[in-house]
Amino acid sequence: MQKFAQVVAILLCIVPASTYACATCYGAQDSALTEGINVAIMVMTGLTFCVLGCFAAFFLWLRHNAKQFAKSQSAKEV
Repeated sequence: MQKFAQVVAILLCIVPASTYACATCYGAQDSALTEGINVAIMVMTGLTFCVLGCFAAFFLWLRHNAKQFAKSQSAKEV
């Protein structure tokens, strides 16, 4: 394992250009890749909110139906 680490260190010293960060990681604001990643983040955030909203709406619907059922059961008993 130590020999592997030495080989990797030597390769990184020989080829330093391959160790540079990409435009997105480096922080280029006008890169097309940065814009694409920003759009992907917004889409994933929107999708998450939609799923959580549907989850909450389902439980609200269950609560509404439970109240309606309880109301119909109490009306039958009287």
